[in-house]
Amino acid sequence: MSDYKFLKYEEFDDGAIVRILLDRPEARNAQNRGMLVELHEAFLRAEANDDVRVVILGGSGKMFSSGHDMGSKVFAEEFFPGPNQHESRKINGGERVGSENLMLRSGTISSRTPCAGGTCGRSRSPRSTAPFTRPASC
Repeated sequence: MSDYKFLKYEEFDDGAIVRILLDRPEARNAQNRGMLVELHEAFLRAEANDDVRVVILGGSGKMFSSGHDMGSKVFAEEFFPGPNQHESRKINGGERVGSENLMLRSGTISSRTPCAGGTCGRSRSPRSTAPFTRPASC
């Protein structure tokens, strides 16, 4: 059976066939950091087993994968500092803080942000995904 939170790891035909399924059907199998780490571990597990001859990669539910998860609650919990931040987001015991654009996309910044100079009074939408450049008038 499976030892993973975001994947299913199944062996068939006395271990000669391994099926790895992305298992977040409620999120259309969007790939979050935890899933990618588990996927890496699952492929290493299959590769280390000399009995495995075939590995099948698939997805639970209606679709294989909708791509990378950039906006769900799971993404925010894994990305930003806190008790659920994924271990791979930590550096030398510290915690990485996400870039402003990712903070904007995840909705953690809810007010309008002034320009880099802060003097012109211009602002951008908190949902903007484009990099912000200071207007020439700042």
